[in-house]
Amino acid sequence: LAKQARTARPVNARTAASPQQQRCDKLRLQLKWAEEDLRKTAGPATEALRVKVGRQAEALAVECQP
Repeated sequence: LAKQARTARPVNARTAASPQQQRCDKLRLQLKWAEEDLRKTAGPATEALRVKVGRQAEALAVECQP
């Protein structure tokens, strides 16, 4: 009976995705947010955010190759 209850539950996309896929999705989202922050920023903080965006892109490229 407990086994039936477990298999009867709907599987959402978050639990169905592998841990690696979840990590890649998280990195893509963090890159998107950093790019949005960079577009909104002016002044001295711009360079720091530019570096952050570059690092986010590098992390995504290393961990989530197509």
